[in-house]
Amino acid sequence: MSATLCAMLSHSFGPDDLHDLDTAASREWLCTNGLGSSASGTLSGALTRRYHSLLTCATRPPVHRMHLVSKMGETLRTTAGTFELDTNVYPGQVHPEGYRHLSEVRLRPVPTFRWRAGDAQLDKRVFMPHGEQATVVVYELVSGCDEAELFLRPMLTCRDFHGLTMQNPGLAGEAGEEEAGHLVFRPYPGIPDIHLYHDGDFHPSLVWFRNLEYPVERERGLPFREDHWSPGVVRLRLKRGVPAAVVFSAGRLPERPDGAKLLAAEVARQKSLAGPFAGSGGLVEALAIASDAFLVKRDEGQSILAGYPWFEDWGRDAFISLPGLALTMERPEVAVSVLAELGQHVREGLLPNRFPDGAAEPVYNSVDAPLWFIHAVGRYLEATDDIETVEELFLPVMEQIVGSYVRGTGFGIAMDEDGLIDQGEEGCALTWMDARVEGWVVTPRRGKPVEIQALWHNALRTLECLHHELEEPDRASKYAELADLVARSFRDRFWLQDRGWCADVVDDPDHGGRTDASLRPNQLFAASLPHPLLGPDEARQMVDTVRARLLTPRGLRTLASNDPRYVARYEGGPKSRDAAYHMGIAWPWLLGAYCDALVHAERGWTPQVVKEVRHLLKGMETHLTEAGVGSISEIFEPEPPFRPVGCPQQAWSVAELLRIAAECSRHS
Repeated sequence: MSATLCAMLSHSFGPDDLHDLDTAASREWLCTNGLGSSASGTLSGALTRRYHSLLTCATRPPVHRMHLVSKMGETLRTTAGTFELDTNVYPGQVHPEGYRHLSEVRLRPVPTFRWRAGDAQLDKRVFMPHGEQATVVVYELVSGCDEAELFLRPMLTCRDFHGLTMQNPGLAGEAGEEEAGHLVFRPYPGIPDIHLYHDGDFHPSLVWFRNLEYPVERERGLPFREDHWSPGVVRLRLKRGVPAAVVFSAGRLPERPDGAKLLAAEVARQKSLAGPFAGSGGLVEALAIASDAFLVKRDEGQSILAGYPWFEDWGRDAFISLPGLALTMERPEVAVSVLAELGQHVREGLLPNRFPDGAAEPVYNSVDAPLWFIHAVGRYLEATDDIETVEELFLPVMEQIVGSYVRGTGFGIAMDEDGLIDQGEEGCALTWMDARVEGWVVTPRRGKPVEIQALWHNALRTLECLHHELEEPDRASKYAELADLVARSFRDRFWLQDRGWCADVVDDPDHGGRTDASLRPNQLFAASLPHPLLGPDEARQMVDTVRARLLTPRGLRTLASNDPRYVARYEGGPKSRDAAYHMGIAWPWLLGAYCDALVHAERGWTPQVVKEVRHLLKGMETHLTEAGVGSISEIFEPEPPFRPVGCPQQAWSVAELLRIAAECSRHS
């Protein structure tokens, strides 16, 4: 592996990147704790989103998140002078400009910032101990002078993580000192107490920092200024080679934390995250490490957080991500835990679309989440042959889903006489193309969407095969007959022979009950699932069309560029961005379906298929140093330079690329 690639995959940045504020502020780091809590920021040290923080705590894991500690002001004093190391954006100015002192930032195994200031070289390491509601910051004077003083000013917000804090008397109280090196801040009722453990001494000094700006929020058309409250200053007396730590926690920790020991434990854990891909290098190892961030605790089981910084756990995203995050990573126990945890929420054949922050009950407005659940169970059985667990835990849920879809359930979801699934209600968006703006459904797709029929057919075939394995031929035959009907109807209704692709929706009331023949990537699932609806010859025509008109180096366009509704830019306020979300914007998670469809079309992993897939994956390696460094963004603009936008760390983007990269490696 070249030195350049090694540096890229270790996520290391030098002065050329760090001293350019635009570049350094556009690269983001992330730490997580397996509970839905996080710490995040930019390479520059400037906060550019309202979500960036040193401690955001999921008070009811993995949701109900509270933004508690935003950052620390950092000032280093040596015999050579005093140096401000942090960076803030204010109206019309940047102050301080600590990014100018950065000499290196390395994000593996934990985010590490190195400053050269005067005669001193100072390292800062940031991480969250796994399973603890805490963030640890370890400083170490590594060279240049024997001693120095570091003055740290904690900046607090104490709010819902979607909100903003303005100066107010509710945060004017003093910090209480429990004991030497242990402070407690008690903010508003309903906000966790914030504990600060430190290896120095504390000097009370109440200050409000007003009008810090978040440039990304301004770009998103949202409020972008916030005030931060600071109760005082922690002074660390640094000696070369001796680490000193500051620990923030939501609630009291069981014992006084030892920063150096916690750092050693987290470094060891991080080095184990690549699992079966440790030492393999390249994209697959990087994605294997990134996959851990999305696995979170929910009640007594596990779930999958859809993305950072703002997504909750979504059923659809979890089931799509599960094969990559759990099965590719050889973690079948995680798959069982996620499926069992989310499967227990089944209601009338529907599974939660999402578990909203701040709400007591999940939301069920999804036609495809239950069908993706069945697909995930099928993938689990294929990977493990664990039919006993499937029969005991998952088969009842699968049969409830299919039975409810046959009889009809909420949101107009019901099997029509042709065996296809009809769905939709006015004002609802039930497929993965679910953007809504002030009550306007951007892509309603009511009627019979193509990928829903593919998932429905796949679900029926999965149950057919399962009952054959359980030696229940009569029940298997029932599902086989229904699947055969779906296959015949699909061929009659969806395949557009004169165009070489599939219709996107048939019986669409928003198109007068006619067929919507828009060229979209949803048709890929008719050839990509384990039980495809298209034969190889039809699949080849479809894949050729998709390659020519929808494929980009960063994912699949959601609409062909010659369509008059096509939108190539993702910018402006929420209405403008949501209107573009599925009208051209490219999604990298769809590369998984594209590659699967390509394999089906070519009847296997031929040398030409391997070459094409490797080329696509190679192009994604450079993205590891953009946006959410080491992870994969949610979406990209669909024209050069294919700017990453949306959520900077997205579960199904990572999961599907990891799954395909591992498959390609096995066949190379």
